[in-house]
Amino acid sequence: MRVVVTHGANEQTLNDLSDGTTVGQIRTRCSQGLNIPSGAQATINGANVADNTAVSNNQQVCFFKASGNKG
Repeated sequence: MRVVVTHGANEQTLNDLSDGTTVGQIRTRCSQGLNIPSGAQATINGANVADNTAVSNNQQVCFFKASGNKG
């Protein structure tokens, strides 16, 4: 299974995932290499998802940390 994982300008393609792999498992695997901060929100194809969400082939998982709001 192939999934593209991004955080900011960092991107990694994972080609060796098994069916049923979750966002949380991807977060753990990629946290250091992509500098994913704790508490970063995950999205799949633009929709917010939880760590227990299973990913599918050819999806894009993005992690982002919301910053302050202008007032």
